[in-house]
Amino acid sequence: LQSSLLGPEEEDHRRTVRESIWPFLNAQGSEIPPYYVNNLLSIVALLIKWDYPNLWPSAFQELLLLSKRDGLRSNLFLITVMQEFEIEVVAFNDSRSKEEVARNTHIKDVMRSTGVTYALTEFLCEVIINILDNISQAVGLNEIRSMEDAVRKALLRLSELFSWIDASIVRQALPLVFKCSMMFGENFSVQVEALICLRELLKRGMDAKTRLGLLQDLQLIPFICSLPFCQQSSKAKMKSNISERDFETDLQYARIIDLIFPEFASWVSLHEDSILPLKASSPEGTFSSINHNDGSNPSSAKSSTCSSPSTLELVLPYLQFIHNSLHSLMKVLVRVLLNCCVSVTLAVTTSLQRILTLMKLQSTRSIKFAGQYAALLSVKDFDYFNTSRYLSEIQQALLFQSFYPDEMDFSEVEDDEDLQSLIEVRNT
Repeated sequence: LQSSLLGPEEEDHRRTVRESIWPFLNAQGSEIPPYYVNNLLSIVALLIKWDYPNLWPSAFQELLLLSKRDGLRSNLFLITVMQEFEIEVVAFNDSRSKEEVARNTHIKDVMRSTGVTYALTEFLCEVIINILDNISQAVGLNEIRSMEDAVRKALLRLSELFSWIDASIVRQALPLVFKCSMMFGENFSVQVEALICLRELLKRGMDAKTRLGLLQDLQLIPFICSLPFCQQSSKAKMKSNISERDFETDLQYARIIDLIFPEFASWVSLHEDSILPLKASSPEGTFSSINHNDGSNPSSAKSSTCSSPSTLELVLPYLQFIHNSLHSLMKVLVRVLLNCCVSVTLAVTTSLQRILTLMKLQSTRSIKFAGQYAALLSVKDFDYFNTSRYLSEIQQALLFQSFYPDEMDFSEVEDDEDLQSLIEVRNT
């Protein structure tokens, strides 16, 4: 089934395999080992890849019925299949043939057009809600851990769906993701997976107008900025000093900020350059980081000359939103720069570079255009994002990151990767 060479002559064999597997999965109260079940579910995912929708149009409906039948144990059937489905069908793989890519694309198109993606999202949300409603009734730490693991897996499957399903479905699931991103504690913590969902949403391919409108309508930036992550530490520390879970939470949070901030700073730069250009052609500080064709990775997209009137017209209705968002994001960015773990701080390198570039450009404009630029900054409709207001905070954060921890033992550097990376950053 993992072969890319199967043909029509194997259809009967696949049907026989499917009919042989289903009784095992349908067996209630069976003692089938989990690893055995997981292998069967991996085969089911491959059968879907080959036979859905033409030969097995009811595949997801059958899986949904099976997975809703017997509580958390059966819930994991569909969740596991979706994990394998992501690998086999959704995720990019440069080794796939054109025929396989076309087949995978057709599968996703059919799932969207027939409501399967909505049903899958609804199922994952129901699983999460049911667990959250019953977590207080769990008996013992083992049961809590099982429920926590199920929520984490369900959120990861949601994050994978967020990258390609209709935005309207994402909107319906987002309040639950918001709720999960606030759920952390000693015995139950799912915020890392919730942050991954938000990150996948921000990475979606969208045109500029749709992206700005979505971010504004969902109030996503105020929510992200309100999350209590990347809190300032009283002194510099290393990754080994914090739990792996706390580290991963702060890292995902920093990556989210680094997806938003460079893009918004580039919108400001584009707007300023259209009004007070520093060069007659190839203006500096324009949309150097934004690919308007897909918008999926604003921090690494190729350079684009985006000073066209049509592009600027898209920005103008959102100027207030952009500037207000940057003020909020700037406070969070400084908080990330003050994080006790160097690896987390390095995750916002692109944002730091962009704010410093914008700072230089704004300084140059203030000198070259003087009164005109002062008038631009004093606009009354909203609080204009003037980078000079944050210079002192950035300097303090960078100074903080230049310190070594008090307990730093330089004699252990050669055997400790964390210490090596720390020294590299400090020297830089």
